Amino acid sequence: MKRLIVPLLLLITGPALAHGVVWSVNAGASVVEFRYTTDEPMSYAAITVQGPGDTNSFQTGRTDPQGRFAFIPDRDGAWTVTADDGMGHVSTATVPVEGGRTAIARPDPFMASAIHDGWVLRTLLGLSLIGNLGLAVAAVAVRRRKCPP
Repeated sequence: MKRLIVPLLLLITGPALAHGVVWSVNAGASVVEFRYTTDEPMSYAAITVQGPGDTNSFQTGRTDPQGRFAFIPDRDGAWTVTADDGMGHVSTATVPVEGGRTAIARPDPFMASAIHDGWVLRTLLGLSLIGNLGLAVAAVAVRRRKCPP
């Protein structure tokens, strides 16, 4: 009988002796996403968060593989989040917090889509190429006038 009681007690008390895991969601978290102009995420970039008016960092860390970083502000004001990929790319975002929540207006959809689609960069690159070709043709024409064959 004793052989049955000990295993039964272990089965009954086993879960009670273990510890569990709980989770919670904080709706007041501010999430900043850093991306390159090529739309690639700034993965694992070093992050520094500074509170409103602070010179010392409130929090440091790294972005996730999608270039995101979250922090929970402890007061209202303009927070500064700086990302540095260690290869010369540094970007600073200002995160306004009001009433314990991030208060960012949605970006202008025209400019957001223009930059995202890359047509602005392609247009500027094309204009630069045409301008440089024009300068090269003008330089050759001036040189030929000065040095006839």
